[in-house]
Amino acid sequence: MQFLPTNQSNRRYSTRRSRRTKLNKSGPRSGMSKIMHSPFSTTQGMSTLKLVLMFSVLGAILHWFLPMILMQMIPEMMPDDAKYYGTLGAILITGFFLVISLLKGFIQRHRSSQHEKTESESSSTQLFNPKNLGQ
Repeated sequence: MQFLPTNQSNRRYSTRRSRRTKLNKSGPRSGMSKIMHSPFSTTQGMSTLKLVLMFSVLGAILHWFLPMILMQMIPEMMPDDAKYYGTLGAILITGFFLVISLLKGFIQRHRSSQHEKTESESSSTQLFNPKNLGQ
């Protein structure tokens, strides 16, 4: 390590300056400038959370009802088999509806962003281009 004399040109390399800079950076307010956002702090995140919670409740209800329905429809079925197929059916039905609703929301957001993009482009173009005036 090389010690430099603290004159006007080398002042930024002095130990006092580096110690002061380290103290300022490691203070309690240094992390406050970086705002951390959770994925649920947006409207899209909240709607996704609501969809997942709603479909998890639907899955729980289907998990409870489907074995009973299977036992009534097929009385010779074993109760363990009815629970297995009921659980499998609840998972598949819930997963199918969850994926469809998430895709529907994604498609709607994509279309609305394209619509806004098209409106901003059309408002910036001229209505009477020289090409259109001659026709």
